[in-house]
Formats: sequence, structure tokens, C-alpha cells
Amino acid sequence: MSTAAYLGPEGTFAHQAALAWSERQETPPRLEPIDSIGAVVDAVRTGQARWGIVPLSNSTAGPVPATAEALAQVPEIQVLEEIVVPITMMAFVRPHHGVVPGESTLSVSTLPETTLTEITAHPHALAQSSRFVTSLGLTHVPASSNAVACRDLQPHQVALGTALSGELYGLDTFAENVGDDSHATTRFGVIAVTPTSTP
Repeated sequence: MSTAAYLGPEGTFAHQAALAWSERQETPPRLEPIDSIGAVVDAVRTGQARWGIVPLSNSTAGPVPATAEALAQVPEIQVLEEIVVPITMMAFVRPHHGVVPGESTLSVSTLPETTLTEITAHPHALAQSSRFVTSLGLTHVPASSNAVACRDLQPHQVALGTALSGELYGLDTFAENVGDDSHATTRFGVIAVTPTSTP
């Protein structure tokens, strides 16, 4: 079975893009999370993966420099197609640490068991959800990715991430659609080594 590498860990927006793309393939590839954009590109270059799924640009933050730099160094790798993923940011807590049935948004004072003191996410996500983050008044804890924040979430923390992260890591929804821009999107590219024509 062929492999498609994506920027991991499981639960990232890149994972969402990879799932959406793989579902359209006649024979869906095995999806493999890799820990950096450069490593995804390298996996495609070396043949470890037939395809890679990497972020190209965000409607709020613009082009992704790490992707442009990595692809510029490997001219034989090209973007075959693009996938646009809506950036719907969710806030999560550990089970039974702040979710009230029927309520999608809670104040810290309503938490029944654990007092939340921190909010954790990738710095871009914290910045792009500034209204929600500021309203909570919690200490910011930057994470290497939103999926890592959700995967490693502690009982006293709120994490921002994808709905997929919440499902994968068994979290409770604290608040929905917390991003400042409800129409934000990220373009992902499906990359592969292009055949070299022979004279």
C-alpha cells in the first residue's frame, strides 16, 4: 500500500486535509504523521512516502515560509493538487472538567471540578482566537501544534484544536468556533516527485 505523509501528529488540520484527499482516491493510501514540514518533503524525496500533504498558505497569516523553503530545495517535487480546509477552531477540556450539558461556552467560574488556569495551543491559534482567549483570562502556554496541545492536555488547561483532535484524544468540548475569523481557511498541497522526461 502506498503512503501519504502529512504534518502530524494526528488531529492537525493537515491530518484533516489528508483524510479529505485520501477519501477521494480509488485506493486510499496509508496516512503517516511526520513531525515537521521539512521531514514530510524529505519523506517524499527519499521514497518513504509517495505523496505528502503540506500547508501552502493561510487566509489570515499568508504563505507558509517553511513549506516554500523546503520545496525550493527539491525542484523535482511538485504540488499536484490543492485542498482547502476551513479553519474551525474548537476549545477542549479533559472529560468532566468544565462541560455542562447543553452549553457550548462556559465561564471559568462555572467549572464543577477543576479550576482552569491555562490555555494551550500553537501561538498562531492563540493569536487567531484572541477574543476568546482574552475573555477567559487564562495564562497562555504555547505548544508546538494544536494537536500536541490537545494530545497532552492537562486537567487545569483548555486546549484549542480541530474537532478531529477532540475525537481522537477523547476530550470534551468547552466552546465551539472560537476563532476570530469564522471564514478562515488553509490551502494544503499534495506533493510528489514528478517523473523526469528522458530525451
